[in-house]
Amino acid sequence: MSNVEKELKNKMVNKEEENKQQNKKAGGAFILVLIASAILGGFIGAAGVRTMDMDGASDMTTVLAQFFTNGIGVAAPFLLIALFVFALIYSVVMFSKCKKRWAAEKDTNDDIFDELDRKLNNILGVIQIYTVLSYFLFSAAFYYAIHVKGTVWFLMALLVFIADIVLMVVYQRKVVDFVKIMNPEKQGSVYDLKFQEKWIESCDELEKQMIWQCGFKAYQVTSNMCVFLWVVFTCGAMFLKISLWPVAIVSLFWLVLTVTYLVEGRKLEKKMSEK
Repeated sequence: MSNVEKELKNKMVNKEEENKQQNKKAGGAFILVLIASAILGGFIGAAGVRTMDMDGASDMTTVLAQFFTNGIGVAAPFLLIALFVFALIYSVVMFSKCKKRWAAEKDTNDDIFDELDRKLNNILGVIQIYTVLSYFLFSAAFYYAIHVKGTVWFLMALLVFIADIVLMVVYQRKVVDFVKIMNPEKQGSVYDLKFQEKWIESCDELEKQMIWQCGFKAYQVTSNMCVFLWVVFTCGAMFLKISLWPVAIVSLFWLVLTVTYLVEGRKLEKKMSEK
């Protein structure tokens, strides 16, 4: 046996021992978590059964439905308006400040690009959060209009929602175009269906690494959220007599997330092996 083979064998033996020590160290805490989860689940199950036996407890689903329908549905158009005003003022003010700083300091301040890049990313971040909230509030207003209020309520929400979409698109385009002015290497148009692919291709290696790390962190958080929601909706289906639709939707989303991650991993492995 050569020295290289001996060294490799020793490394494998050492690694096996290291694995045993790490598993032993982490195994105790893992078992404690399982036991605690089982005890907590038992208490929740017993409390749920007890609640189902109480008079009027089965109406919890109706109470929750009325809260979402009447509470959020009534407020949705006004919240859409408030979000629109906030997002518009924030985007206009921050974007104007960035353009003025760039015009005044681009030839004298070497750090101005990084500073403005962070501020422009903040604008895009606010717009993205604003987009999610706007879609949710429009759905709430639409549901309320269909089942309770009527056509006028829906039209009011629809007009505000259209204005929201216009604001999102316009200021995303403004920010992206301005970044391309500051950094001519950047490519892609917001209106292009393959904008994200072209934009990432034009990023340098450090930016790509940041994007990939953020994407993996988002994958981890989303996976954990799927587990949490699965538990919540399963308990709701058992004890509050809601339907299995929420469980099915979360499971489908979770499955798509997992399969996409695995498929992309295989594609990258194949691509790297071909180089």
